[in-house]
Amino acid sequence: AEAMLNATTGSVTMSGTVFNKATRPVNKFTITTTVAGQKFATTFDKTITSGQYIDLKWTINPTLGSVDGESAVNVNITDLGDETDIDPTNNALDIAMGFKRKVLLEEFTTESCPNCPRVAGYLHTALENPDYEGEVFAAAHHVMYYTDWLTTKRSVVNGEYIKTDLYDYASLYNDRGTYAPAMMFGRNAWFDAMSTAGNKCCTYMPGSAMEIESLIQQIQSDPANIIITNLSARYGDNDTTIVVRVEGMRNSSAKDGSRITVMLTEDNIAAHAQMGAEGSFTHQHVTRAINSVWGEPIEWDGNKFSYEVSLGLNTVYFTKNDKVQAGNFEEAWRMWNRDNLNIVAFVNYYSKNVEGCAVENVEGVKFNDAINGIEDLPQTKESQTVRSEVYTIDGKRIEADQMGRGLYIIRDIQADGSVHTRKVMRK
Repeated sequence: AEAMLNATTGSVTMSGTVFNKATRPVNKFTITTTVAGQKFATTFDKTITSGQYIDLKWTINPTLGSVDGESAVNVNITDLGDETDIDPTNNALDIAMGFKRKVLLEEFTTESCPNCPRVAGYLHTALENPDYEGEVFAAAHHVMYYTDWLTTKRSVVNGEYIKTDLYDYASLYNDRGTYAPAMMFGRNAWFDAMSTAGNKCCTYMPGSAMEIESLIQQIQSDPANIIITNLSARYGDNDTTIVVRVEGMRNSSAKDGSRITVMLTEDNIAAHAQMGAEGSFTHQHVTRAINSVWGEPIEWDGNKFSYEVSLGLNTVYFTKNDKVQAGNFEEAWRMWNRDNLNIVAFVNYYSKNVEGCAVENVEGVKFNDAINGIEDLPQTKESQTVRSEVYTIDGKRIEADQMGRGLYIIRDIQADGSVHTRKVMRK
C-alpha cells in the first residue's frame, strides 16, 4: 500500500492491493485508514474471487495540518460484508507517508541541431495535456551538441558572479559522447547508454509525444519522499535581482544527501537560425540562471527545510565581470523578457554514479505570478484557509508579528489550492 499527502489540501491519496486467500469470493469489504489518531472507513462494493487480487485507490481527508511527512498510516480490513474472516491477522499494514511527485523534464538542444525542433514539438504537444498543468515542469539546456547564443555559462548567485556551465551534466549520459536532441525524465537512469554497452544513462530521445507522456506517468506513479511546500519570490534590493524562497518537508524514508536547485527559465524566445525548423521557431523553457549546477545541500530542521537564494536578472553583472566580445552572448542576457520567465525549484541528488542523481520532487511558478501575483479576490463561505502569508506593499514577505503601522497584503492559501488576497491597514 502507498499513501501520498497533498501538502496544500491536507488530503491523503491511498492505493493498495487486496488479495483474497479464502476459498470463497468476497463481494463487499471495508478498509479503515488511521492517521494522526483519526480513522476513516471506506467501503468497496467489489468482488474478489478466491485466489485473486484487486488494486484499489481511495482518498481520506484528515484535519488540515494534522499530518506531515513523519505521520505513519495504518490500513486495516475491518469488515467483509456478509462474510466472516476467520484469520484477521493478515488484514493490517503500517506504511510511511509519501508525497505527490511532480515531474521535471530536461531537454538538451541547440540551434545547430537539425533534429531538435522535432523533439521540441513532441514535448510541446505533451505539455498541452491539461492534466500536467502545475504538475510537470520543463527546462531546456542549450548544450551537448555544440553551443549557441542561449547556452548558460554563468549566473549571478547571491551577488557573486559564478560559473554555471550546464555542460557539467554531460556525465548524466554515462557515454563516450554527447548528442541532441535528448531528454531527461527526473534524471532517472532508466535507459541504455548509446556507446557504452551495459551502462545506464539518464538521457533518451523520445520518438513521440505519447512516449513522453508514458514516461511522465511512470514518474508520477511513484510517491516522493520529499516535497516542496512553498515556492515564492520577491525582488532584492532593486529589480536586478530576484530572491527565491523554497520550503519543504521529508518523510522517514528520505535519503541523505538531498540538494536544492533553483533555475530561471524563459519561454517564447525567437530563434536566430534554428536548423531543421520550417518557418519561424521559438525556444521554450530556456535555462537562464541557476543557483548551482548540482544544487546546494539542504540543511534540515527536523523534517523541514527552508532555503533562499538571490539570482541576478540584469546584463550589468555580465558586462562588468566578463570581457566578452559584443554580440550574441550579451544580447542573450540583455533580452530577458520577465513576462516570459519562470522559476523552477527541485530537490535532487548528486553522485558520480549516474544512477544516484535522480530528482526527488519539483515545483514551479511564473515569474510575474511570484512577484506581482497579488490580486484582490472575494472570499467565499466555502473556502477554508490552510495558511496565510503577510507581504509589505512593495512585495516583501514578513512574519505576522513584524507588522507595524501601514498597509499590508495578506495572501490566504485555501484548502482547494486557490489563493485569496486582501489588503489590511494596520493603525
